Amino acid sequence: MDSKRIILFFVFSLAVFDIFLWAAVFNGGGGDKLQIYFLNVGQGDSELLVLPGVKPAKILIDSGPNGPAVKELDKILPFFSRRVDIAAATHLDSDHTGGFSYILKRFKAGIFAYNGSDADSTVWKNLKGKMEEEEIPKLVLKRGDKIKYGESEVDILHPPEGFSFGNTNEAALVMLLKNREVKAIFMGDVGKETEKMIVNYYNLSEVDILKVAHHGSKYSSSEEFLNVIKPRVSVIEVGKNSYGHPTVETLKRLALVKSLVFRTDKNGTIKAELIYSENGKGKFIFSSI
Repeated sequence: MDSKRIILFFVFSLAVFDIFLWAAVFNGGGGDKLQIYFLNVGQGDSELLVLPGVKPAKILIDSGPNGPAVKELDKILPFFSRRVDIAAATHLDSDHTGGFSYILKRFKAGIFAYNGSDADSTVWKNLKGKMEEEEIPKLVLKRGDKIKYGESEVDILHPPEGFSFGNTNEAALVMLLKNREVKAIFMGDVGKETEKMIVNYYNLSEVDILKVAHHGSKYSSSEEFLNVIKPRVSVIEVGKNSYGHPTVETLKRLALVKSLVFRTDKNGTIKAELIYSENGKGKFIFSSI
């Protein structure tokens, strides 16, 4: 059975493996509404979550390759708020982590969260060096961990403790963002086998937003998985590539579950803002920035 940690506000109690995040970690601008930004970083992934609270909390999931994320973050974050509270890497492939070294030259980060894997790559070595220079603590996330702030919660669905890192894509962090009854799932680069693991372990239900796995690869977003989560909206983060992403097969499977598809290569950086009506029902409003 997985041990569970609730990450509330940023105080470490390693003896009992409970981690609490205090409000001081969460620092910056933003509004009183939950916002998700799917950054246009070319053939790579990067998402910014802005969680409403006393001070909005900012979680950056992945950084894309090289420097495009910096330009997109400059559009979103005001000059007086050059900080992300949690910088999280789903896995260490360069199209997901290559931009962190560029971002950390311009923005501060409260903590770096990842799946605990290692890589013999220049990108990872440079990033570790930058984090040591900036004294940014590292936190390993695993299945069962939760990040809570205000009415928002991010559940870590994968990987479980002790999972093999042989296939970097399959070991990617999978995160489920919840705010009241509204849900968005971020799939990293995992494939069908990991989707099956997640469905078998969790009682998943319909989600409002799916961050499509692996840029629309045909080996992800299986029919079985999509029939369980039935995403109302799916976002594919993709750029010019030689892999055929997003594949026709994946686009057809998304069409079969009647999911509205946005793509960063066609729509640019995509903003999803959560609005609640007077009756308490929430829905996301989408726009390009």
